[in-house]
Amino acid sequence: MGSSFRLGRIAGIEFGVNWSWFVVFVLIVWTLASGIFPSTNPDLSKATHIAMAIVAAFLFFLSILLHEFGHALEARREGIEIDGITLWLFGGVARFKDAWKTAGAEFRVAIAGPIVSLDTVAKTFVVREVTVSYAGEVDFRDGTAADLAVGRKVEVRGKLSTDGTRLQAERIEFDD
Repeated sequence: MGSSFRLGRIAGIEFGVNWSWFVVFVLIVWTLASGIFPSTNPDLSKATHIAMAIVAAFLFFLSILLHEFGHALEARREGIEIDGITLWLFGGVARFKDAWKTAGAEFRVAIAGPIVSLDTVAKTFVVREVTVSYAGEVDFRDGTAADLAVGRKVEVRGKLSTDGTRLQAERIEFDD
């Protein structure tokens, strides 16, 4: 993807944006600041609408970046080398240097992104028929919330509901 700007590196994976991302960013900010936010929040100032739109646009692209990191981290777990992640006009793309080793590996990498997207909203996962919530302050050890999407083994400590079906996580520790 030519004409891209490197933004940084997280977990050893380089990420950046293509010039086309700026077009989409401006369109999102303009749409929210000039139409959506003034109609839903008419008592706020124009500057507040613009600030809200900028924050919303960044959060939108952050969600796409997290989705792509879901793919990339699972690919790494499958032994596939990652070339990087680029956000662009139609969303994002995780680039891989190697071919898929098996159809199962390809499926796990493909599904990891949507799982991260859903998980980002829900902030829950299930372990042995117990729903674990990690909304709020949680101590992640040897991993991050994104690692939950790739099926890493975890040990969860927290408060169990009285009926034994829900656990509010206080610490999530990852095993290799």
